Amino acid sequence: MPDDPGGLLVKDGPPELRSQFLSRNLEHAKFEPGRISAIFPLVLMSAEELAKAMSLKSWSRKARSISSVAIVSLPVFYAGGSRAVVYIGSYCGALCADGILYSLRRDDGKWSVVDRDLLWVS
Repeated sequence: MPDDPGGLLVKDGPPELRSQFLSRNLEHAKFEPGRISAIFPLVLMSAEELAKAMSLKSWSRKARSISSVAIVSLPVFYAGGSRAVVYIGSYCGALCADGILYSLRRDDGKWSVVDRDLLWVS
């Protein structure tokens, strides 16, 4: 995640959204493997496991099979819980990476993306 993605938060978000986002994402959260599904092979790793797997000294078979990596922030909710922001950074190889801040809205119990801010690209 960039050093300060909260500096570019949602245009219509409240002023305290930046500090809430930064404080909520100071530490890595753990995903529960049974609660996440995808239509492609998915491997959940901690930041430490990923760093170790991707280091040149320990370039393992498992690491070589990783075609892309996504870093997902914890969401920060506002507007009475009907709006949220979440950061997703992705890496798919040399000069193939980006960081996007998504603005979400909840209507009738369903979340939808209402805005995407490209924060950086490589």
